[in-house]
Amino acid sequence: MFSPDDIVQFLKSTQTQYLFLPLVIAFISGFVKTQSKPSSDQRLCRDDLAVGFDLTITAIFGFVTYAIYLVDLPPNISPQDQAVKLAAITPIVMVLVMFLWIVSVCVSHFGWVERREKLNWLGIGLPLGIAILAFREFASFIL
Repeated sequence: MFSPDDIVQFLKSTQTQYLFLPLVIAFISGFVKTQSKPSSDQRLCRDDLAVGFDLTITAIFGFVTYAIYLVDLPPNISPQDQAVKLAAITPIVMVLVMFLWIVSVCVSHFGWVERREKLNWLGIGLPLGIAILAFREFASFIL
């Protein structure tokens, strides 16, 4: 079915390192949130679905680590492409940090059913939307 070389190539691919593994890690954090509750309350609730901020921060770190990867000038990237991508990373990261800040302010004001109790759907959906946008941009940037 899959040879060991196929598995190694998959694990070494850029998509796996910068896109797939961070997404898996972010969703594992939601599972850990659920499992770390007292045994009487170990069911999935709305607050456990709030992984949008985690995913957005993961995308930002992905851009930064990809920039570090680009500095070494991989053999499959021309110096012109390297310069263009490195020049584009800084404004993209700045915009993502700004969106992250705006979304966190919106969630703190409008995203709670009761103060410090439960997130409403805006508090879950808005960060998740910005995370999807961030990962969409990141995926189109590295592919």
